[in-house]
Amino acid sequence: MIKKVLLKTANLLPYEAGSRLIRFLAAGPVLQRTVFRRNLQAMTRLKAQLDLPQSVSELTRRHIIRTEFDPWRIGKLGHMEKTEFDRWVRFRNLDQVQAALAGGQGVLFANTHVGMARFLPLAMKRRDINVTTLEADPYYKRFNFPGIDGFDSIELRNGHQQRT
Repeated sequence: MIKKVLLKTANLLPYEAGSRLIRFLAAGPVLQRTVFRRNLQAMTRLKAQLDLPQSVSELTRRHIIRTEFDPWRIGKLGHMEKTEFDRWVRFRNLDQVQAALAGGQGVLFANTHVGMARFLPLAMKRRDINVTTLEADPYYKRFNFPGIDGFDSIELRNGHQQRT
């Protein structure tokens, strides 16, 4: 319930203000111990297993932002006008990707970070680069981004290619 209220509140705000609100709330020890206790438990176990310099609270804050609020971030960015989107999103080595594509080569991006895996297709589509994603569910359907054609995806659960 509280998560839904936080998301609805953030949706009413411009991207920068919503991001600041989320960062502030995700750092709150009371919310970490109550609303986001599973995130806190996971990061407590991670900290115990690995020699990480960050505190459990900081690890939890980052985990909350990445896991609980990535859909909010992707939705807000996807609905932005191009100039505003470009203000928030920067690419490194995009020229190499564009050169490979112009030369008739394909480009494969592989990573283990869910947030980036979900964000990268949006960023590429915003630059008119066709993308096919591997997804466990039709993730992008929920956003209904204006001015962006559907995302091609291969649903991992059944191996069927679909347009979302």
